[in-house]
Amino acid sequence: MPGTLNVDDIILNFDPAAPQARFKHAGLEAALAPLGSALPHSIPWPTGGAPQPAPLHPAPAPADDLTRFAGYDAVIITWTAAEASALAALLSPGYPTSTWYEYKHNVASYIPLVTGAKAPFNATGAEDARYYHSLGLYFPITIGTARVLLFKSGLHLDYDGPATPVKNLIADIATAVAPKLFITTGTGGGIGANVKLGDVVIAGTVRFDCKTQFANQSWATAAYNPTPVSAAALAAITPALTSVNAARIPGANATPKIFAAATDAVVTTDFFAFDDSTDYYKLQGLGQACDMGDAMVAQALQAFPHIAWYSIRNASDPQIPNPTGNISTASQDAAKIYAKYGGLTTAASVIASWAIVHTEQATQQTRKPTMSKYKLGRLHRSYDPRVPHLSALRAGQTLPPPPASIDYTINMPSNLGMMLNDTLGDCTCAAVYHAIQVWTFNATNGENMVTEPDKDVEKLYILACGYNPRVAGEGPGGNEQHVLTYLLKTGAPVGPTGKLKQKIAAFVEVDPRNINDVKQTIADCGVAYIGFNVPAFLMPANAPPPAVWDVQSTDTNIIGGHAVVLAGYDANGARVISWGQYYTMTWTFFSQYVDEVYAIADNDWISAKGTTPGGLSLAELEQQMQALTGGT
Repeated sequence: MPGTLNVDDIILNFDPAAPQARFKHAGLEAALAPLGSALPHSIPWPTGGAPQPAPLHPAPAPADDLTRFAGYDAVIITWTAAEASALAALLSPGYPTSTWYEYKHNVASYIPLVTGAKAPFNATGAEDARYYHSLGLYFPITIGTARVLLFKSGLHLDYDGPATPVKNLIADIATAVAPKLFITTGTGGGIGANVKLGDVVIAGTVRFDCKTQFANQSWATAAYNPTPVSAAALAAITPALTSVNAARIPGANATPKIFAAATDAVVTTDFFAFDDSTDYYKLQGLGQACDMGDAMVAQALQAFPHIAWYSIRNASDPQIPNPTGNISTASQDAAKIYAKYGGLTTAASVIASWAIVHTEQATQQTRKPTMSKYKLGRLHRSYDPRVPHLSALRAGQTLPPPPASIDYTINMPSNLGMMLNDTLGDCTCAAVYHAIQVWTFNATNGENMVTEPDKDVEKLYILACGYNPRVAGEGPGGNEQHVLTYLLKTGAPVGPTGKLKQKIAAFVEVDPRNINDVKQTIADCGVAYIGFNVPAFLMPANAPPPAVWDVQSTDTNIIGGHAVVLAGYDANGARVISWGQYYTMTWTFFSQYVDEVYAIADNDWISAKGTTPGGLSLAELEQQMQALTGGT
């Protein structure tokens, strides 16, 4: 080689689909090889399981967000140029990463966070222009009936600087898409002599081993447990699929070994570490593969308990022989192996990712439904900085306490209607129409409660959440802030044909930790629109939900999210409207499971009752909404 190779540049940026000139000039063997020789060949996918590209027409703008993919079954994220090209070769055939869509939504908020000199995000060279100030590339596909978003990250834990902006990116993707599955996959360094080139680790544990830039962080050695991989997924990773490309890797197992025990670990380091025969970086005994990001993905996803997540790594460089004890030379050797075989070895981890999505989709199709009468559908909450907060609007004010109790459901009908939440995951929309019932009943002193037809509820679910009635199933679910923003800007479909629109005047976020503010919201606005995480005990398998929702110590795993309205309260709890019925939510349950609350300003309510969120005038509320409405 004519000179020392830039190891970090090779690992992050070398693209076997289009080798950059700088790597050719450096004499990198992989860059001079025949084009495509370092990419996976197509494989014989089973009938009905072949990945199918799903290009978008028209192509999205780089500034677009990802909410068009809300409710997708899976996100598969990868990190380096070689990994992404291998992912594209197998999962979006005919659509290499050069055709994937750029993702630069809200990129201005990331620019001050990415300070690393080696970060591709800050690269100014012509060969890296597509990565400059880019958060990533993405492309949608299907695997059977499963909808999958492929994403190549433009951010990297070890290279972006101390602010760890990649954690924000993962949270942004998880919030916008709210997938059932989130898979982080790609290359890694094999740890130990028994991990061969091309072997795969489906982690039972993901842990940090930070010894440099993040050594003093509280999470420097933190560990996380991914979702256990199913036996069906492991069985789907067949030799017929994996041997095609393993046969092209010298020294690899003819059929890659899959490490998938609970004790098999992926180790995230905070620099380019690898295992060598001297155990220079002390990785041996910590896991089976090392990488530079999966533990941060795991940390970010702790805030999304509904999402099953997996860490899958293939050994793109094995344990490096180091007889002279020269770690610099060993590093150069690791980079050369990575460049030559990173794309080929990635085939097996892509197949493992495919197997998890494919078998989960098949399981969902054959799984017998339970509690079909009671659906959920709230997606993980957003944190839109444009949404005003009640605590900020009331800052510096001393207010009287809310009434000791109130109940706006007195004399309302005993059954308010399911609003399709027995067949669709439309709770975020059903709750809106239950709120309309409360507002109209109380605004007319019980003379005229308006119940809009189910067709209107479905139409809001289509318009605000992206539901497609031609696609079987419950639909994508909904995000509460997205629904409220739609009501603010466009309005809920109302009337026999849904052609009329009922807008809200404003909405304000309320801190769920401040119970008095929640009570005051109900008193002032008729309802509080809330979202919460649903523990399994609330949805028993062969019985309706209990009349009183209180905490308990068993069956507490979170099974989804739900949106409801609270239309009353007392010292013990709040009056809930859900699935057309009334329930009591104790304040203890509220404090443990509710994570978003909104005060909604309804024009009819304000005209009849004269009360508003925070006591603000309509003009003041409209001014607060200008950031969301664009000043309209």
